[in-house]
Amino acid sequence: MQGSRKRPSKKCASLRRYTPQHQLKLACYEPDPMFSRLDKTNRWVVLSDKIPWDDVVHIFYSFHPQKSTGRKGLNPRIIIGAVIIKHFYDYQDREVIEQIRENAYLQYFIGLEGFMTDPPFDSSLFVEIRHKLTPSLLERLSERLLGIVEKPLLTTCQEEPAQDDTERLGNGPKDNDQGGQQEKPTHKGDLLLDATVAPQAIGFPTDLNLLHQGRQMSEKIIDALMAKKKKDVKMARWLLALFEKPTTMMEKAVDRETEMVSLQAHISKLEALSKPRTYRQIARKDYLKTAQNKNPSKKVLRKAKGKQLNYLKRNLGHIQKMLALWEGQPYPLDEVLENYLEVITTLYAQQKEMFEERKNKVDNRIVSIHQPHVRPMVRGKAKAKTEFGAKLHLSLIDGFSFLDTISWDAFNEGKHLEEYVENYKTRFGYYPARVLADKLYCTRANRKWLKERGILLRAKPLGRPSSVKAVANHVSPGERNPIEGKFGQAKTAYGMGRIRAKLKQTSQSWIASIVLVLNLVNFTRVAPYGPIFSYFRRFSSDARRFWRALERITPSSALSLPTARQYGLF
Repeated sequence: MQGSRKRPSKKCASLRRYTPQHQLKLACYEPDPMFSRLDKTNRWVVLSDKIPWDDVVHIFYSFHPQKSTGRKGLNPRIIIGAVIIKHFYDYQDREVIEQIRENAYLQYFIGLEGFMTDPPFDSSLFVEIRHKLTPSLLERLSERLLGIVEKPLLTTCQEEPAQDDTERLGNGPKDNDQGGQQEKPTHKGDLLLDATVAPQAIGFPTDLNLLHQGRQMSEKIIDALMAKKKKDVKMARWLLALFEKPTTMMEKAVDRETEMVSLQAHISKLEALSKPRTYRQIARKDYLKTAQNKNPSKKVLRKAKGKQLNYLKRNLGHIQKMLALWEGQPYPLDEVLENYLEVITTLYAQQKEMFEERKNKVDNRIVSIHQPHVRPMVRGKAKAKTEFGAKLHLSLIDGFSFLDTISWDAFNEGKHLEEYVENYKTRFGYYPARVLADKLYCTRANRKWLKERGILLRAKPLGRPSSVKAVANHVSPGERNPIEGKFGQAKTAYGMGRIRAKLKQTSQSWIASIVLVLNLVNFTRVAPYGPIFSYFRRFSSDARRFWRALERITPSSALSLPTARQYGLF
């Protein structure tokens, strides 16, 4: 006998208050006694100094205001910092907490004032964190990162469109008669559009496996109802004994006799219920006989599916009869089993329809009883023709990703091109100069809509163009490589190729968090070091004198930070 397993203990997360970014300095951080000090060139120190944590916390509180009563919530910097670390390394939830406990740089990144061996919070809290970090909140954080400095980070805000593009669009430079001021641009930048699927971490679904899992869940529900029956009979007998021995409290009951009759009737109904026969051992043997066959024929598969359908039908009938005994009483199943019952009932109806009509397609097909929101996405790729997960649409602008749509149902991204272009205008105040997309977006309606707004569509023109137009409108195969590479980076390095969250909301948060990490990786290549440069930009004259004096005193090779000229302070 191995004994009972010890229940793991959980400690409440310590309520460390948020420290403003200007007060949390690297020199004041108390590192691990093994280190004399932290290296300011470490990537987590550099990234921490570049992120505007004060604005990040303000955005978090705008979505989730602080409560005036009750226990205070966790520090938002700890929450968001832990999520960034998790997806940066593609760690599991428990591993994130262990890495933070062991690494002083990660503790500095999440805003701790000194090295601590205690975990910042329990790993199970990540589920609640993913509920709070909605895709809309994470999108706001990404947009705030792009506005961290006064000089725009995106080259779409800095560069004019190419000369040939402006002449073709009719938006070239014009003379202004009033003071020589240049008019505000109406078209700038390139917009790359594409969609992909973020596969869920589920086994490949087959009809036989789904019916087997549904039958096992129905047996679990029957066992739960039988346990509920024993508990209710015991409780009803205890109440009946109280009514039979009236006390002062029972004497005040007006309908004591009626209650006793009702309890006796309920007890008799429950005692008459015997555990139904489910044939679970025979059903399992029938399933394994076919599942363990390497190359079963269609006839054998159809016969096995028919047997599992009959087993599931019998179990569902038993469940409905058992639930009828609790009519007028509180529902006997908890919320989890109630949801499972609804799922396997729908699964049975879908599989029965496909079995009887000998077809392989059905609307809103369930491919996992544990994640019923997942749908099959037919992609036609060489590696996998069908993927199972959420379909998302991404807009790529100078290396920065914007998540436009997350849908668990298949959709035609070409029909939403107008929406994606309007989102670009909402973010930057003008339309893109060029749109680069595959042929799915290049419908006649989309071409006409883009032409009316003076936007150039970089795609193969309709019809057979002349030799001159064919050369002018030639689309290089590498022009759309950045967005394809962004998908590969997200799936290979940051875990978008296998979403391990199980709920619909948490899976969407998982995907949006990966997009935020992609922007952070690109952001570190663009943003200057630390908030000190933003401070000097406000007082440019003092900054010039400071840097000139510093360059005269200190050799350029001894400077650990980039020179001021590198960021346009002079």
